[in-house]
Amino acid sequence: MRKTQQSRRKLLLGIGAGATIGLAGCLDDAEDLPDPEDDGDDNGESEEQTTFEQQVDELRQAIDKYTDPNEAIADGYEFTGPYVPGMGYHFVNFDSIEERNEEGGFDHTEPQILVYTVEDGELTLAAGEYAIHEDVIPESGDIFDVSDEDDLVTSEEDGWNPVGEGSLVLAVPDDDESRASDFTAEELNNNDYWAKVSPHVHGEIGESVSLHWGEPQEHQEEGEERGEERVINEVYYHPTLTALHVWTHKDNPDGILSSTHPDVTLSDVGVEE
Repeated sequence: MRKTQQSRRKLLLGIGAGATIGLAGCLDDAEDLPDPEDDGDDNGESEEQTTFEQQVDELRQAIDKYTDPNEAIADGYEFTGPYVPGMGYHFVNFDSIEERNEEGGFDHTEPQILVYTVEDGELTLAAGEYAIHEDVIPESGDIFDVSDEDDLVTSEEDGWNPVGEGSLVLAVPDDDESRASDFTAEELNNNDYWAKVSPHVHGEIGESVSLHWGEPQEHQEEGEERGEERVINEVYYHPTLTALHVWTHKDNPDGILSSTHPDVTLSDVGVEE
């Protein structure tokens, strides 16, 4: 799949319309949100599984087939590095975003993003992530709907977080022909191939750009030399989003809905933070 920067921008900007209904329902009192770590009462007896726990289990089972990241790529998720401290690598399904936008609502078993960490040098599935354009949530809590128990039960204070506008740039040294879809997940697991630029890069596939590869950086001023010049293989642009991580496959001491994980660092991929 070879899409231009412009087509990706159109896909991502389309996340918002019609997506407010169906992603998440909130409890009447956010403080009553069940603890997914609580397996039973004080006597060790198992309690009936809550709606929240059931839906997390359904999500976990649905994405378990993507423990092999190449299966995720085969199903339409695209590796959009680089490695983000506190999160990991993000694989985005742009077709799913487009379909959700057209149909309205969300399926809690079909996250728009899969998150992988690096364990012993291998890409390892860690979380599913939902992403919504910020315009869909003009006020805190507007996306929650208690009328449908099939929706993921959560609240905005349990993990929704803004993701600022930016560009994710892929540029493999000495390669001006390949696209991300030409590589395996293992081949793309190289932070040196990527740059994350905020707010965005005004570049197209085939053009050259000078960036500090593997390092998050601010917007490049016109004419400013930033680092090694490379030919752009891919640019993934996204507007400001609101996202929710669900750590289904990697225990998170900060909570299953935490936006970040304290044990996920750049040192996992050999980069000094």
